[in-house]
Amino acid sequence: MFEQLPGDLETKTGILIENAVREANDFKCQECKHRGPIQPQPPFKKVDEKDFIMSKSAKELLGEELVCFQTKAPLRESTLGVGVSIKKSPRTGLCMYVNPTMDLMSMRAFMKMKVRKALEGERFSHWLPLYFGEKEVYTLESENYDHDEGQMVTSTRKIDTHERFMKLFEHSMSFLNTGSTKKIFDSE
Repeated sequence: MFEQLPGDLETKTGILIENAVREANDFKCQECKHRGPIQPQPPFKKVDEKDFIMSKSAKELLGEELVCFQTKAPLRESTLGVGVSIKKSPRTGLCMYVNPTMDLMSMRAFMKMKVRKALEGERFSHWLPLYFGEKEVYTLESENYDHDEGQMVTSTRKIDTHERFMKLFEHSMSFLNTGSTKKIFDSE
């Protein structure tokens, strides 16, 4: 009824294991010369101290780090901020607490893509812009297709980062306090 008896299976498995061990012991690497039980690990590559020194400036590093977690848009191309959840007292309407998330997010991700959940799963309902101390005015070029002319058109615009932040912050604070960006919040 059985083609192989269980004992035959054990001896066949034992032979396969012995062959695998023999092959591992006889192994010789052609590239780095490590082999079997005599030298089981490949040698470490020689590294110089210069390989560990950062060659980028602090501004370049910040430019790489300050990106939206959702769209990966850098700070220069978008306004970055944080999501904020707010708990208000139902009786008085005053803020009981404000809980910001720690993930940077662009205004585009919040407004257009309707992102309301941070990387860690924290939910938020509002967005506040952050100011990173940029004082430069820079020119941003964008290329769009013009249907009337039937070709690509390059448009340029000047962006003052401080002015942009102040305008967005004013609107955000107005929305948090009055529920509308059109009603300007008066702190007095």
